[in-house]
Amino acid sequence: MLVAAIALALGTASSLAADEAWIQVIAKPSLEDATAIGRSYTELFPGAAVYRKTNGLYAVVVEAVDPQYAHQRMDQLKARNRIPRDSFIADETTLSELVWSARGVSWIQIAADRDLEDAISLARRYGATLKDVRVYKKTGPLYVVVTGKGPSPVVEKRLAEMKRSRLVPPDSFRVYAEFLPAMPSWTPDEDADVSVFFAEEEDVSLPPFMGSVDEESRDADADPSIIFEDKGQGTFADDRRKVALVIGIGAYEHAPMLANPRNDANAMAGLLQHLGFEVVSGVDLDKDAMERRIRNFVQKARDADLSLFFYAGHGIQVAGQNYLIPVDAEVADRSAIDFELVNVSKIINYMGGGDRVGVVLLDACRNNPFARSLARSLGVRSSPVQNGLARPETSGGGLLIGFATAPDDVADDGRGMRNSPFTTALLEYLSTPGMEIQRVMTRVKQKVISLTDNRQRPWHNSDLARDVFLVPTPAQ
Repeated sequence: MLVAAIALALGTASSLAADEAWIQVIAKPSLEDATAIGRSYTELFPGAAVYRKTNGLYAVVVEAVDPQYAHQRMDQLKARNRIPRDSFIADETTLSELVWSARGVSWIQIAADRDLEDAISLARRYGATLKDVRVYKKTGPLYVVVTGKGPSPVVEKRLAEMKRSRLVPPDSFRVYAEFLPAMPSWTPDEDADVSVFFAEEEDVSLPPFMGSVDEESRDADADPSIIFEDKGQGTFADDRRKVALVIGIGAYEHAPMLANPRNDANAMAGLLQHLGFEVVSGVDLDKDAMERRIRNFVQKARDADLSLFFYAGHGIQVAGQNYLIPVDAEVADRSAIDFELVNVSKIINYMGGGDRVGVVLLDACRNNPFARSLARSLGVRSSPVQNGLARPETSGGGLLIGFATAPDDVADDGRGMRNSPFTTALLEYLSTPGMEIQRVMTRVKQKVISLTDNRQRPWHNSDLARDVFLVPTPAQ
């Protein structure tokens, strides 16, 4: 395994993992023509990419698949007239270099330092083993040491393998090229023992990171899913009915924009659908659209064995009650509580109870400008508006509620990261087969503490009377 991991880490000619194949739909001698064709496929295949082939052509590939199911998946797409009849399966032996990806490009970030010379020293140290090591000046005041460039799913697999083999620190993570815009003003000596390259500034335009949602709840202008695409394996075997509501609000009309909730919600929607959940999802919803999604979800949750609600965005607590804030809320006075906000208990009351299990995950404890404006409008010395979210009740039976940080505390939005620390950890652990949900939350807590240098400590409360597995093992 170590040898395989080193081979991946060295940045070999192919950006494909050895356990993947790609469905190739066409090849062109011109990169411009191939990229145009690749873009035309992104509506149906948001994972479309263009590779330089070993024969000098540019290959347009549309979907990563498990080699075991590759031909079955390709034949299925041909039968539906989704791809040309002469499409075929390509692998890492025929595709030498990724040159365009609809997903954008990401790297593995292995270290960071505020001092350029120290970052260079770190790069040299890692470069002795990981030949493709580079240093970027991040969008914040950090210099970051990165390795392993490629499309996100490939980089995720590479990162996991490198962590298992201890080639990179356990707190390494994937970082998107949009956060690495500048090249430091340093060049390695020509006789340097280890070649440390500084990446040139890249013009990377990333599309919205959309997750899979059911047709009933899909926004009219929503992009297709670009993560957790069907690789021919289907969803995890599970005879329970599982439904989920996933909402992310970041593009607030009356407050500064939050960068990550859209990414958080879309990634979570894709993961949950991959895990066999029927997903109701939406991003940047106004109050009416948000309540329609909620009603759709609670109707489905009545007959569900397991229901899950995930929210990313601004939340507020007033007099011990937690409220979610739609994209169009102004929150200028007391009336906003009744007419502009959504009470979390409205949703929780329909989850759990009897033999049903409900899981609520709220990434909504960010530093909130609405809390300050509402507190001022109430005009009382001891304001009922507090930081973060209030400790909820789980006495309804069959509920687990998790917060991104402790009640009354403020969480990090994940500046410089594609997802918030809490969502990053959830995406890593929720899909672990055979891991009981409370153990999942413990792992999530450990991960967030590590990512935030102990500044943020997730919290959860449960009245579950039995073990609950989001993804059971085959034996269960």
